Amino acid sequence: MTDFYKTSDEIKFCSQVGSLKLIYSNFFKINKKIHDRYRKGSHKGIRWITSLNKKDDIELVKKYNDVGI
Repeated sequence: MTDFYKTSDEIKFCSQVGSLKLIYSNFFKINKKIHDRYRKGSHKGIRWITSLNKKDDIELVKKYNDVGI
């Protein structure tokens, strides 16, 4: 999975919020590196479609937003 992240040009996800939690716990540093590549113009970015069901979900999404994801 990390090879996929490192070699991607664009990432799009459609998933339940549980996937965001999993990615945050295990791959958030890689997401930040991809966002750095996005700012430099070498990546099209990461886009998520998900549902937010409770306040904790919104707090998690804010962590992603804080770094531009």
